[in-house]
Amino acid sequence: MDEMDLASRALEVEPLRPQAHEQARAKLRDEMARSVPAGTVVRLRRPRRVRRFAVTGLGALVASVAVVFAVVSTSSPTTPGGPVTGASASPVIESQLVALASRITAATAPASGDASLVIRSQKIGDGSAEVSYNLYTDAGDYYAGGDETSLAQAISAGEEYSDGIYAREVEAALYAVDGDLDTARAKMVNAAPNAFGLGLSEAERQKIWDRQMKADAEIYRLKGYEVPEHPPTGQELENLVGNRLWINGMDALSAGAGDPQVRAGVLRLLSSVPAVSVEETTTHGDPTLTLSAGPDLFSGGASEVLTIDAQTGIPITSSSRSLEKGADSSRSTYRVSRVTVADLTGGKS
Repeated sequence: MDEMDLASRALEVEPLRPQAHEQARAKLRDEMARSVPAGTVVRLRRPRRVRRFAVTGLGALVASVAVVFAVVSTSSPTTPGGPVTGASASPVIESQLVALASRITAATAPASGDASLVIRSQKIGDGSAEVSYNLYTDAGDYYAGGDETSLAQAISAGEEYSDGIYAREVEAALYAVDGDLDTARAKMVNAAPNAFGLGLSEAERQKIWDRQMKADAEIYRLKGYEVPEHPPTGQELENLVGNRLWINGMDALSAGAGDPQVRAGVLRLLSSVPAVSVEETTTHGDPTLTLSAGPDLFSGGASEVLTIDAQTGIPITSSSRSLEKGADSSRSTYRVSRVTVADLTGGKS
């Protein structure tokens, strides 16, 4: 089953209210996060872009639908980012995330190896925990397997799945370390295809929107909705931008998990999202920070939580919570290390 099949199944929810749509997206996430059996080579078809999407009313529905169906807009991910039109924000200087980012940057030493290995244990609903080995190279490639053996096989077979998006997300995070924050926000949002037209004029944004609406008109017709005439603005756009900053930032935090500078850049970006709160916590006796992305970023039906090391910013756990059920729909724990790709394949990569 490929992404299009999963997307079609996940969107078969009637009526398509925000909460119902969020449940559909949760189902889509769960299906895409299927287990990788140990000892097998992962052979996925562009899995990583089917992720969480914001829906803040009918005007924002197309943003999620467009990405689910991998519709590429003319808002090129490689377009230099300008100010986020109608959705710019600056961090609070005293923010814990900004302070941690500064400490990480000041203490950064040259990273060893040439890739970050993230071993993830994920539990979806009441299911059993499933382990995956995820390798993100400094060159922007992504490989995955169910264990060290299948990961090495995937690398040797050239089973690479990033589509260049991880590299763009990491680039945006690195820019955010000491670059203009509004520009960094636009770069991170535009790392993946979207129809927002951030940093462009209203006329240019409208052209992109019209083109996207024409492509998605049949989806709206099938669901009985009118096609929205104009792109989102104001708080609706801010929520959508915050949603993408969280989603793409989580990608960058995974892809650059072993690079302190990447982690610092992601923290600075997340500090600019008002719907993200920070709490001092303790995990296994060690000081941590727990970041919560509020329901405003997820159509009011869900929230997401990330716990990081309070000294290094390395991700420890993450979870998605359904507000309707009051329970986690998925929970992941992470082990992060720096590695050399050649060591994983016996020099045969």
